[in-house]
Order: sequence, then C-alpha cells, then structure tokens
Amino acid sequence: MKYVVFLRGINIGLKKRVPMEDLRQLFEGMGYSEVRTILNSGNVIFKSGKEDEEVLQNKIENALEKRFGFEVRVVIRTRDEVQNLLKIDPFKDIEITKDTRLYITFLSEGISLTRDSVQEMAGEFVKIVRFTNREICSAIMITPDKNTVDLMGFLEKLFGQNITTRNWNTIFKIMNVSDN
Repeated sequence: MKYVVFLRGINIGLKKRVPMEDLRQLFEGMGYSEVRTILNSGNVIFKSGKEDEEVLQNKIENALEKRFGFEVRVVIRTRDEVQNLLKIDPFKDIEITKDTRLYITFLSEGISLTRDSVQEMAGEFVKIVRFTNREICSAIMITPDKNTVDLMGFLEKLFGQNITTRNWNTIFKIMNVSDN
C-alpha cells in the first residue's frame, strides 16, 4: 500500500532542519520501499504493507525524533485518499485570482466542530469549501491585512498542533510524483 506522510513545521527558517535526502534514507532504513520526498516542506511517499495508521504515525514520529533530535508531528494518508481529493476537486467552484490561495489542512484527530461553526468563526476572510473529520479545504483571498499566516494561526487556535496544511498546488505535485 502507498502512503503519503506530511511532516509538520519543518524547514521553516533555520529551525527544525530536515534534509530531504536524510528523510528519504530514514524511511528506507525503517524498511519502506519506493520512498520519495517531495518539496522541502516534508512530504514523503512510500510503500509498505497495510499498517494501522496510529501505529504507523507513532513509529515514524519516534524515528524522526531519534534521528533529528526534535519532535516532528506527522499526518498520514493513503495515496488513494489524497488521490480522491484531486478527483473531488473541492475548489472547482472557487474563482481564482492572483490573490487566491487554496489550502488543504490535514487533521490527525477527529473534531467536534461543524463546517458552519468553523466558517462563522473564520468570517469572510476564509471560505471553507470542504470539511470532514480528516481534512478542511479552505480558500482565502490575500489582502494587505490578511494572509496565509493568519489562516494558519486561526486553524491552530481551533485544532491545535495535530494538523498540517499544504497548498493545493503541493497536493498536485505530490500526486504527480507518486504516479511516476
């Protein structure tokens, strides 16, 4: 089975540096095959036998901390789950301008909030276009007083540290690599 692992909060500035080659070698050393890293933001595709997601998450997080010396949270999806997001195309009804940003926030734990309650808290700055217990698809319009950092702060305030967010274009790149 193919998995996609999204590492949270690495390679931002000079903190929590994780070279992609070292990351690839770590996964291979854990016995996974067809390991590919995509972009410097910490996206890994690999093949393994079917594993319990929580067990796999703990195994990878422990290995990352042991290898790099700091805690790294991860969110795991099967390749099929990520591919399904592309098929659904949650942003198909969003008018895209030069100031539009599209994001997928992957959740590692279920949530008790509803789409409407999150949309109400977000206000007009964020449009929640898809909301499940596994991901939130958001569209924002960059303005002089609101930007991507504001979205990340809002999401972390609501859902804590057990999330990670990727730009929609990054999801396309990940799936393109996984197809090769």
